[in-house]
Amino acid sequence: MLKPKNKICIISHTHLCRNPRALKEALTLAQAGYNVHVLNAVYDSNLLEEDKSLIKNHQIGLQHASDLSIKNTSSFSDRLIKKIADFLVKFLGVETKYALGYAPDRYYKKAEKLNADLYICHQELPVYIGLKLSENGFKVAFDLEDWHSEDLNPSARKTKAIRLLKKAEKFALRKGIYCSTTSNVLAKKLSESYKSKIPAVIYNVFDIALPALNQTRNSILKLVWFSQYIGEGRGIEEFIEILHRVETPLELNLIGNIEHTFKAFLIKQMPKQHQIVFHNIIQNQQLDVALQQFDIGLAIELCEPASRAYTITNKFFQYIQNGLPVIATNTIGQKEIFEVNQPGILINFNSSDYKKLNIFLGSVKKLTDAREMALNMASKYNWKIESLKLIKLVNNALQ
Repeated sequence: MLKPKNKICIISHTHLCRNPRALKEALTLAQAGYNVHVLNAVYDSNLLEEDKSLIKNHQIGLQHASDLSIKNTSSFSDRLIKKIADFLVKFLGVETKYALGYAPDRYYKKAEKLNADLYICHQELPVYIGLKLSENGFKVAFDLEDWHSEDLNPSARKTKAIRLLKKAEKFALRKGIYCSTTSNVLAKKLSESYKSKIPAVIYNVFDIALPALNQTRNSILKLVWFSQYIGEGRGIEEFIEILHRVETPLELNLIGNIEHTFKAFLIKQMPKQHQIVFHNIIQNQQLDVALQQFDIGLAIELCEPASRAYTITNKFFQYIQNGLPVIATNTIGQKEIFEVNQPGILINFNSSDYKKLNIFLGSVKKLTDAREMALNMASKYNWKIESLKLIKLVNNALQ
């Protein structure tokens, strides 16, 4: 009889359909024959159903430490404790694990009960849970998909347990069975900041069928940006300001949930020569087809906070894998890709000279060349390649 594969527990504090990195990890390891379990939290019953649909044809266990989609004593208690913890951080400077997320004690108990051969921890609270699991003798790896202690604007930092986050990050980088992150520049920066070995790099890429190269384009250039939420501090207001100096008529398409007041603000700020269109959030399974209807993708990260500057987001790679040229801000992370490839153009929000951007947008040849480069890049930056890195890390960790 064959010996069963090792049990792996992936810990996240968001839905799988909202955390493509953890989802790809779970699917890849399950396909490799590992006994995979995911431990996360539930915030919305519809998102839970989407989670289930994404893993229904795979042998992946799904458990929840907290379910805020229902109203009961447990969810009320989880919300109340989190609010108290946030209050203590903001007004008294007292940091506790309860400020990192909902139900940390339940997370730990459920994780411990699974008794996995390897735990892989994503995001703020799970990284802390991983620290505690490791201290108690379990084998724990960490995936720092963001620089969590440097991933918030100043107002949001007031209620975050930053010192506790830094302690958990330091532990992950120094004592994790392995630690991975999203770009070479972020890996080096984390290593310098915490005086640790350089973590492994697994890019935020996808593995999809490449679209056919279509030489035609929409009559008016359609630019697209997507996220779960459309809000301040994402580069959207800064990009609209640039559009006042862009001559080529454009249609700016924003995909995601948005508050009415911010939507009204963006409409008011939009130059009259351009159009702005809002779309509801699109499910993961439908996003690739939707993106292929546009002409250019926007990766307009700001240089602050530091996490945004050093990472390369999943949207950047999702654009190129759907054959879209990219307009990207000149963050350190995005320069990492542009130094090797030119799938579009880099812009600087602090510059007042957008002559090159106007030339790029007005040139059919430059846009076609950028699209060809994007498609070429998709054959080099894809999950088929990156997943091999993951499997090697896990195999080595379990030896």
